[in-house]
Amino acid sequence: MLQAGVGLAATAAVTQPASAQEDPYEGWFESTSNYEGTVDRTGEETVEVAVGAGENGLLFDPPAIQIDPGTTVAWTWTGEGGSHNVTEENDTFGSETVGEEGHTFEYTFEADAEGEIFRYVCTPHEALGMVGAVAVGNVVEETIAPEGADGADDAKLAAVVRVTAQAALLGRCPQRVSSLCSAACSELHCSHR
Repeated sequence: MLQAGVGLAATAAVTQPASAQEDPYEGWFESTSNYEGTVDRTGEETVEVAVGAGENGLLFDPPAIQIDPGTTVAWTWTGEGGSHNVTEENDTFGSETVGEEGHTFEYTFEADAEGEIFRYVCTPHEALGMVGAVAVGNVVEETIAPEGADGADDAKLAAVVRVTAQAALLGRCPQRVSSLCSAACSELHCSHR
């Protein structure tokens, strides 16, 4: 089942710029175990958020994203953790409560939402920390890269270089260093060779 909405309410979200705030979410994620920062998803037309993520199926993943105005966020149910919904704290958007895997709810954050943060919850599991947020526009100054971003391959290559440099410093022969590099690449699923 697919539901869609269009973001029109400009007064329903946190509007203070992140630079004026120590925590742009005002403590919203204090009881959320998977919050590590705001994932930068700008430049994408559609962004997916898992509903029912985590070991017990009681999280949104990622819990906080930053998007461009005009981006559609698609919340997709994992089927874990019971029945869930997605409800913005001021009722700007909201889905029905569903437990079925693959169910999707979409909402498009229009241009008038620029500079706002929309905080949302799973109503049945809010007290357990099942909360999320969407920052629209350049609201949050410090963001983190999405999982699997290009920087991951650079980190793997750096690890391989460290291993081979350490082996060389220990006086290993070039053939042994090459085999260490191959082993490290295999272990790290690196494809630099």
